[in-house]
Amino acid sequence: MDIDAHTPIAIVSYVLKQLERLHTTSLSKLFSYFADDYSQCADGHELNYQEFVQHIHALQKTTTCLVVNIVAISGENNDVLTHHRVTATQLNGTQSEIEFFAHFTVMNGKIIRCEELSRLLSGDPRDKDLGSRK
Repeated sequence: MDIDAHTPIAIVSYVLKQLERLHTTSLSKLFSYFADDYSQCADGHELNYQEFVQHIHALQKTTTCLVVNIVAISGENNDVLTHHRVTATQLNGTQSEIEFFAHFTVMNGKIIRCEELSRLLSGDPRDKDLGSRK
């Protein structure tokens, strides 16, 4: 899907759903939707683009499956707000559900910033770092 011509809401929605393909798709394709100067603040942990790449690799190595449920999404201009939940299946088969409230900024068809807060709804307490794990 060529999402460059789509709205910021479509871009963020598409990227979040692509996390479900983390274990079966090219990571370079996923990363192409993020600006080189992308930054993220997840629960107070600041990540630059390279640290974000490490974060995605860590998720890929420590989980077998991610399921993303977008509860709500709204946007205005370059800003997109989401309420979404991620169910993560760990290597040992256990599952955790994490709830996210996020503010994405999109410029020129790429995500340049994400600020998010999360909380563990169920599962292993060690999984509360799912949003910033490296």
